[in-house]
Amino acid sequence: DALDRLRRCVPLPQQLTVTRCDHTAPQKLSKIETLRLARNYIWALSEALREDRRYGFEELVAILGMRLSPNTCNLLRTRMTLDGELRVGLVEPCQCRRCSTTRNEILGLNG
Repeated sequence: DALDRLRRCVPLPQQLTVTRCDHTAPQKLSKIETLRLARNYIWALSEALREDRRYGFEELVAILGMRLSPNTCNLLRTRMTLDGELRVGLVEPCQCRRCSTTRNEILGLNG
């Protein structure tokens, strides 16, 4: 249905896998959580285009997490942390020493 198609477009997996002993099927975001996240995501993308800017990581997580449950916010933060492709173009590259060192090691730029 239309809500399932919308779930595929927001920055969280369509199926939320929760490890349980009873092996139940993966959960989906609720209808209201899906709509709120979609609204927040569209707004963030629109503002990034309109202002020609990128967000800080924490700023983007806060914007996307507006009016979402703590569980959804935690899932969102984890997804944003692990999925570099999702951050490209929206999030300012981290300039901290640890990230710069790691990036330089990956690119083979260390002395």
